[in-house]
Amino acid sequence: MIKKFMYVILFFSVIIIVKFFTAQYSISYVIEDFNIKEEARNGTMYFEITYDNKIYNYMFYNSRKLTKKRIKSVKVEKIGESLCLTPDIKGIDSYSVCHDGTSLVSEHILKDKNYDNKTEDFYYSKKLNKNEFVLIWKYDGFYYMNEDEQKSINIFNKDRYSNDLMYQKDKFLIFPKYSDAYLFSDFVVLDMTSGDYKYITTDYKINYNSKVVGEHNNSIYLFDYTSNKLYEVNYKKRRCKLVGDEIKGYIKYENGRKKEASLNNYIKENYTFFEDDNKYLDVDKNYFSYCNNNSIKFRYFKDDNIKFVDSYKNNLYFVSDDNLLKYTNNSVELLVHYFELNFNSGNVVFVYNK
Repeated sequence: MIKKFMYVILFFSVIIIVKFFTAQYSISYVIEDFNIKEEARNGTMYFEITYDNKIYNYMFYNSRKLTKKRIKSVKVEKIGESLCLTPDIKGIDSYSVCHDGTSLVSEHILKDKNYDNKTEDFYYSKKLNKNEFVLIWKYDGFYYMNEDEQKSINIFNKDRYSNDLMYQKDKFLIFPKYSDAYLFSDFVVLDMTSGDYKYITTDYKINYNSKVVGEHNNSIYLFDYTSNKLYEVNYKKRRCKLVGDEIKGYIKYENGRKKEASLNNYIKENYTFFEDDNKYLDVDKNYFSYCNNNSIKFRYFKDDNIKFVDSYKNNLYFVSDDNLLKYTNNSVELLVHYFELNFNSGNVVFVYNK
């Protein structure tokens, strides 16, 4: 009886602990001249500090602790005409956020750090960690980079300059096996963590005038605008099948459920269906905002003529001139220099974080 009672206590204790560390909360408190808002949500800690009628905000991918009110003090310093705040947060390595009178800005912008172009055509800085993988399209394959490793992946015998149908899903890149000029039959599925690739062989003749229109589970969906055919490409099982045409009708997925669709959905309404990424950032060129408060804009890079590539937690990957750069917690690092990025940065750089 006592043993059963102890199991019951243990069971409920585990439930209480799990619930505590996964529960969301939002509180407000004051430290000296600083009004602070603190939120715990989905494995993140979000803070807003109001000072001198301006709001500074911070996001950390860090689980909540036993204690709340984690900001202990706030350091204030001035860089030029901008005011910068650095909170001291229990259990978290913090960083500075500055306000230039118009918007929040990264500290490194105020210090005007430049990224000199390299003399070689291709340069890898070896500043990726073991869980970061970058692939850059080089017309016949890819440059592959991860931590200290760099290699070339050569797939095709001749260059292919357009790769609009290349699509990334998790750690996989799925794209046509470019061979014929106007039609293709097979697909390549490339694992970004290893650089290994396999083929999906089909009997179909698919026009390059196509588009990836959706995804569901382990499949992406490709619509051929020339033949009005919809294909399902399962990249894990490595198979492709026709799932829509003018005779059998068309399908789509909404909220994970399969439904009927019309041809007009695709050719007139330009219909797409993709799973939500549940990202915490909204990025517009060299500005981003946290989903907790989209009205607060943060300028993370000084030039606005950039191409945003991807984001993962605190990391933002973007292209400026012929450089691939990474922003994280108020710091920007050069990852790769590649002279072709000056001419073609669209659908060329792919990033995966394991």
